[in-house]
Amino acid sequence: VQVVLEEIRRTIHRAVPAADEAISYQMPAVTFNGRYLVYFAGWKHHVSLYPLPEVDEALAQELAPYRAGKGTARFPIGQPVPYDLIGRLVALLVERLRTRLRDGIDHAEARAYIDRYCANSHTLIHADTLEYLRRGGRIGAAASVVGGLLGIHPVIQVANGEVAPYAKARGFHKARAAMLEYLDSHSTAQDQLYVGLVDAKADPAVLMSLGEQIVDLRPNAQILMTGQVGAVVGTHIGPGTHAYCMIVE
Repeated sequence: VQVVLEEIRRTIHRAVPAADEAISYQMPAVTFNGRYLVYFAGWKHHVSLYPLPEVDEALAQELAPYRAGKGTARFPIGQPVPYDLIGRLVALLVERLRTRLRDGIDHAEARAYIDRYCANSHTLIHADTLEYLRRGGRIGAAASVVGGLLGIHPVIQVANGEVAPYAKARGFHKARAAMLEYLDSHSTAQDQLYVGLVDAKADPAVLMSLGEQIVDLRPNAQILMTGQVGAVVGTHIGPGTHAYCMIVE
């Protein structure tokens, strides 16, 4: 995977010599004129590149075998990677960005995006322990003790600005199943999903496996970011916590 990522990086710089590099949300990113242009990331079975520009019919046919949803290309590990195609897509992204910077965005367009985000965004949090919820006064001592003995893992949802319990699962695997069940019930296979993954000092493999399960369930999902919550949030909910936030379009 690393060899492919390095060649993609070189391909992007050949297409856009003036591009800079950054790490954004623990993923390699390329910037142009101070704006994030494209992300690329390696997964267990593929390498992803996103976002994708609008393309003409001829380029769309060439891209079709690799397209995963509206804005992501996935290149399977072990198969030839079309580096020339990647270079042309990135060059086209630069042209789109230049046009966007020149034309700007009006207030109505910005307002419409914010309204759509508020209506179609969801966050689901898996707390690995009840202890920190008890310390914060969100559950009582008796509930914490009993829940701990039963191996309860709370799953918490945030939607429309409100925080509410979603499930009380016995054990990690049932809590993970509840997280995927929520995603399945709040999206369809035809939807485009934009997903962010965060954790509070969890095992990195936990976040990676969650991303892979989301992509398996919704092939149109784009994992746009991974990262860690700050110390304040982590203190309130406890180490081992991990979560996803998704926008459904």
